[in-house]
Amino acid sequence: AGCCIESAATAKPTATAVTSATLVIPEIPVAVPTTADPSATAPKYTAITPRTGMCSIRKHTFDNGDFAPFVHNAAPPNQWTLHNGRSPSRDTGPDADHTTGNATGYYIYMEASHPTKENDTVQILLNAEGVTPGPGCAVEFWYHMYGRTVNTLNVYLNTSHGSSLLWSRKGNQGDQWHQAVVYITKRSGVTNFQVMFEAIAGSDYQSDIALDDISLTAGCCIESAATAKPTATAVTSATLVIPEIPVAVPTTADPSATAPKYTAITPRTGMCSIRKHTFDNGDFAPFVHNAAPPNQWRLHRGRVRSRGTGPDADHTTRNATGYYIYMETSSPTKANDIAEVLLNAEGASTGPGCAVEFWYHMYGRTVNTLNVYLNTSHGSSLLWSKKGDQGNQWHQEIVNIAKRPGVTNLQVMFEGLAGFDFTSDIALDDISLTVGCCMESEIESYCSVPVIDHGIYT
Repeated sequence: AGCCIESAATAKPTATAVTSATLVIPEIPVAVPTTADPSATAPKYTAITPRTGMCSIRKHTFDNGDFAPFVHNAAPPNQWTLHNGRSPSRDTGPDADHTTGNATGYYIYMEASHPTKENDTVQILLNAEGVTPGPGCAVEFWYHMYGRTVNTLNVYLNTSHGSSLLWSRKGNQGDQWHQAVVYITKRSGVTNFQVMFEAIAGSDYQSDIALDDISLTAGCCIESAATAKPTATAVTSATLVIPEIPVAVPTTADPSATAPKYTAITPRTGMCSIRKHTFDNGDFAPFVHNAAPPNQWRLHRGRVRSRGTGPDADHTTRNATGYYIYMETSSPTKANDIAEVLLNAEGASTGPGCAVEFWYHMYGRTVNTLNVYLNTSHGSSLLWSKKGDQGNQWHQEIVNIAKRPGVTNLQVMFEGLAGFDFTSDIALDDISLTVGCCMESEIESYCSVPVIDHGIYT
């Protein structure tokens, strides 16, 4: 019941207050949702002393070649294995990690070959200190479950109140990486918890399970640790009119960036939308161009037409079937021409746990700049900027949006600036707002759709 109101969630046994000392997880039965595998049994947990410091929301890619900050929950051989490149067994496991998509990047996986037996488990724990589960708090990860006899991957939430099964997936999911975003409902008084990933072996070696790019969202950090909130006047929910005013450019941004001109958009009616936009339906919706052709982002799949620039495939599928959008910088595009696309978010409430997530590709000798702006009826501000060649690969960015009182409609604008020749294409894919951008009353109404898995509510 990832986003359901607390009363609808699994009942919590009575317990004393949670302290920031050693997190002791009692060995109690797991509350298994009716949609989960009923054969799942209660795991046994290892108490962990929380590390000191700020709540960590960084993405864990394993590309430093070790498990930190994850902790094994058993002795070898019942442990996850750190690996790069193709897994050793045929017809199971990934060919490469998710982060880099090549042999240099690391991931963790369960090796299901001998001496592993059917239903053996491997468990790994992510300890989260200084956190407050609730609206906007989620665990995000990419998983790979490929093989004829793949069994089960479970994700548990462990607190001093007890343990509960957040998510479960069973069986062969194909030879590809899938994303899951699992929301964690509010638990009063909880400021430390563990997320445990448990893989269960199948009947033979063709049941490897892998994980990569694991993170907690910004909504899991306590509000006092979030970005300070600026003062502002009230905003109505009428048509979003964006005045043409100078952009407040952070000192870290490119000082040459100038204020774009915005198109006012009438917000659509309905629920605040937090789904991931992959463009794989072959159109731009719900994005809107901010200029007439040719100064527009283009919808495309497969390799771009110019050599030495742009991606070979989209980020979502990593093959020629998937779509992405990109700025074409060949003639008649000139240096510093811009292409802008707007994502209109109705019913949104900025603040802790609210972020825009996206993947970008900036490859080419003359790549210029990609900017992300936040537009509200108060004005416009530059949230993020990246300049220059970033290599021939997709990169993920999560940009937190500070609270702006009274804002219930906003626009996120992606602006690409062309370089001085055709080797400056810029591409975008898999764009979404986090659940923390939706008002709490709306978040808690998502009881029927608690999990986003590879961009689809399940």
